[in-house]
Amino acid sequence: MLRGKDEADRTLYVGNLDYNVKEEILYELFLQAGPLSKVAIAKDKDGNCKSFGFVCFRHTESVPYAIALLNGIRLFGRPINLKYRTGSSHSSESDSVFQGPESSFVGNH
Repeated sequence: MLRGKDEADRTLYVGNLDYNVKEEILYELFLQAGPLSKVAIAKDKDGNCKSFGFVCFRHTESVPYAIALLNGIRLFGRPINLKYRTGSSHSSESDSVFQGPESSFVGNH
């Protein structure tokens, strides 16, 4: 399997993030659903955090589990919105998939 496709299948879009949410908080939260390979919050051209990010798991099985477990929970008073990443084999299953640039996913290793 291609690495890019495999990574897309293991990655979740996390939307509606409060600006106080840091990558460390997302890492600790999503670790409940399975082992992670990287977490990233998107940043604008000035380096300020945007209100969305991506979480990449080590196993594809963790993605639907994370959605079932964590979609809609509140962080800093805002319910987070979880979706399959565009380009994953699951993305055609949902009408409300994030359609943003995939190059914005740059995470920790």
